Amino acid sequence: MVQNYDVKQSLFVQAIVLESRVASPATIHKCLATLDRTGFLQFTTDPEDARRRIVAPTSKAKKTFDALSKRVAKWAASQSK
Repeated sequence: MVQNYDVKQSLFVQAIVLESRVASPATIHKCLATLDRTGFLQFTTDPEDARRRIVAPTSKAKKTFDALSKRVAKWAASQSK
């Protein structure tokens, strides 16, 4: 399952769909389309194979993830007191 995004390695739609054990391929495609429409993901065509699409998080997604990470860390610290 895809767990981390690495800017040095392309992440393809096909890999997300094939490695997902959470939902059907149609549901995964619908979720990806929603994340694209709401500005959290961007898609580009693979220059080596025009049939494949590369997925990457947008700056909006990165900012949201960072904000959530800080809130979770703050909450976790408050639980250990």
